[in-house]
Amino acid sequence: MIVFSKKRPSKVTLMAALVAGFLSLFSNSTFASEGANDTSVYLVIHFKTHSDHQQEFKKIMAGVEKAMTGEAGFQTAQVYRGAEDDREFILVERWQSITLHREHYDRIVASGDWAHILTLLTEEPTMTYTHPLPVSLQ
Repeated sequence: MIVFSKKRPSKVTLMAALVAGFLSLFSNSTFASEGANDTSVYLVIHFKTHSDHQQEFKKIMAGVEKAMTGEAGFQTAQVYRGAEDDREFILVERWQSITLHREHYDRIVASGDWAHILTLLTEEPTMTYTHPLPVSLQ
């Protein structure tokens, strides 16, 4: 459980708490790594959309898992929307490796799709590669 003082938490603190919460959920669900030798990597991307582009961005996010199903190394994706700010979205992707994700990323940059997504946002998205904590460390 996270307890905040009377002082309003920073966005960094809130984001860290959110990511930690997601990862703890993933490690206890079917979305998590099943085997001790699994080398999968999770990519957590935080987006903040312009108010007038929310619907278009939401449609893109709704189709992201289906669109990436054929990508080499892609395993699964889940999209979350901010509970306090509906312009915020978090995309969590599971890949076989960072290398395979980076190859995918290079393809979407080359196609122009990434540039279009950036036009829908108020700021550059933040992206972090993560691994779930082993159950023995939780």
